[in-house]
Amino acid sequence: MALSQKDILRHVNESEITQSDSKLKKERKTGSEGIPVIVSEVSDSTDHLPISDLLRTSKLTSTGSRKSFWDEDFEHLAHGRAYNFSVVDDTVLSKRTPESAREGLLRCLHQAEASSLFLVGRMEALELKELKLVVDLESAQKEMVQLRSEASELAEIRQSLKEKMENDKEEMVDQLCATLNQGFQLALDQVKALCPDADISQAAITKEVVNGELVEIDE
Repeated sequence: MALSQKDILRHVNESEITQSDSKLKKERKTGSEGIPVIVSEVSDSTDHLPISDLLRTSKLTSTGSRKSFWDEDFEHLAHGRAYNFSVVDDTVLSKRTPESAREGLLRCLHQAEASSLFLVGRMEALELKELKLVVDLESAQKEMVQLRSEASELAEIRQSLKEKMENDKEEMVDQLCATLNQGFQLALDQVKALCPDADISQAAITKEVVNGELVEIDE
């Protein structure tokens, strides 16, 4: 609920001055409207604020602001005075010279700028690192796909070689058997030529001589 100018001034006048050695001591009191009032050992600095700003500040203090800093109608001045500026702040700053206040402001601005640039640099470095990781990951994925393709080709080549070896083996066995049969037949022909009366009808390449008799070779 917004307060009238009369209520604002009444709350300001209700502020009490407290003192603790050489330090400023703040005390919070609650007025009739539930508005927190900050009391210090010096006169209230709200005398320097326009009544319109006091009303907006009190409204922000009592109701709170739910808007974003990026909203066009956000009241930055009233928000700052309500939440970021106190009577003690005004008292401390009033004791400083304009040159000192200016240097303090510039120091804070320069520190904020330097910190911002530092954070931007860190963010850029992280982005570059992330980009490199993404590139490395894509390269690794492509390499993995290529390796899988090569592995598949090698498996096909291996299967082809295995089949070829089996075929070559069968062919070699057939050739060997044919050669043995041919050699055995040539030997029988020589026996017939040397011993025309010899009975070679029982001779076979699958037999061997055991105790003077021809018997089938056990497989």
